[in-house]
Amino acid sequence: LPRHVFQNIIRAALTRAIRYSSTFNAFNIERRNIRLMLLYNG
Repeated sequence: LPRHVFQNIIRAALTRAIRYSSTFNAFNIERRNIRLMLLYNG
């Protein structure tokens, strides 16, 4: 593979990984907030 193609693949993979992990973190935080809210209101 040409060097720039390889770099583009790496960059795309990193961007995707970062996007997914930040979405996953937001999901976990949201889930924890919901659980705390249920505990306090229960």
